[in-house]
Amino acid sequence: MLSKPSKTTVARFAAKGLSIRVTCIAAMSGPVTVTVDRKTKKALKLKSATLARGTLKCTGPGVKSLTLKPSSSVRRALKKVKKAVKVTLTVTLKASGQPAKKRTLKVTLARR
Repeated sequence: MLSKPSKTTVARFAAKGLSIRVTCIAAMSGPVTVTVDRKTKKALKLKSATLARGTLKCTGPGVKSLTLKPSSSVRRALKKVKKAVKVTLTVTLKASGQPAKKRTLKVTLARR
């Protein structure tokens, strides 16, 4: 369902976002989020642990791509980072009449 994104850096994520590929088995839709843990959130001085969010909509079976871009406040905070940042990528997709399917993936954004 969720394939691991290509390796990226903190600076590249701040500038271009994070591209993900999801394999859909039917017409599905749902939220996609990139979050950090509480300790990292405090270190970055962010109000929310969510770095980026988006909505994925599949019209049928197949592979769908989505680029999650951080907000300007998150971009500003990421410019000050001196080491790698571990993020959690969460995809929750729901087909009509079916229970939601949730997948999480831990991704490390490398140091500049």
